[in-house]
Amino acid sequence: MNDLKTPEWARRSGWWAALRAGEQRRVAAEMQFREIDVGQPLVTPGAPAEHWVGVVSGLARFTATTASGRSLAYSSVGSGGWFGEGTLMRRGIWRYQVHALRRCELALLPRDTFLWLHERSLPFGRYLLRQLNDRLELMTLQVLDDVPGGSDALVARTLRHLFHPLNGACGGALQVTQQEIGQICGLSRQRVNLALQRLEADGVLRLRYGEVEIVDPRGLRRWEIVATHAVQQGGDPAGARGDEAQQAADCGAAAAGGR
Repeated sequence: MNDLKTPEWARRSGWWAALRAGEQRRVAAEMQFREIDVGQPLVTPGAPAEHWVGVVSGLARFTATTASGRSLAYSSVGSGGWFGEGTLMRRGIWRYQVHALRRCELALLPRDTFLWLHERSLPFGRYLLRQLNDRLELMTLQVLDDVPGGSDALVARTLRHLFHPLNGACGGALQVTQQEIGQICGLSRQRVNLALQRLEADGVLRLRYGEVEIVDPRGLRRWEIVATHAVQQGGDPAGARGDEAQQAADCGAAAAGGR
């Protein structure tokens, strides 16, 4: 019988409850913790990955630097999110940067414990498979969508990433400020505000002080696609929302009906 009390950091994890009692005891005993101030790195690029990293609280941004020296912000992780599993499994080095947008409390599972758990726990292995698949999906969509789409498309894409369970989202409203959204997607707070107002007017989301609630995920994706298409055609993303959005909605409904 498992009589180990669930640690606070594990309450939002998608994998703790699937572990056996002995596995939970070892993980709880060997988990380490660290606090990271705003603007500071969560990992050191080029250094060997020594831990699987969980964000107990806070918000961080992933960036990568191209061969030409350009810095690309491509994702984020919030409270309840974990990252680094692929790097740990190949015993690699950190090839991207992760910086704290808020003060972050981290849970760090040592590499040897992580690999031990991966080798012995089938449920944990399944969780990692889903995690890697979700991460691949986000990265694939990022590559496919990597075209100039204006502020509406960038904000819609950023919100889609923020509300993905991979990044710690558990449904409901997400506590994120317009400034933080701008930091993730590289836009000014004013441009983020205008984009959010258009999304709210269309019924895609609801805005509250310091919070965003997505009420129409499919509508969010349509905004991302339509805004990108409008900019490519030299038009106005907001003005293109009408007929093209309805066509996208009709296509989405047809596709859903054929599954």
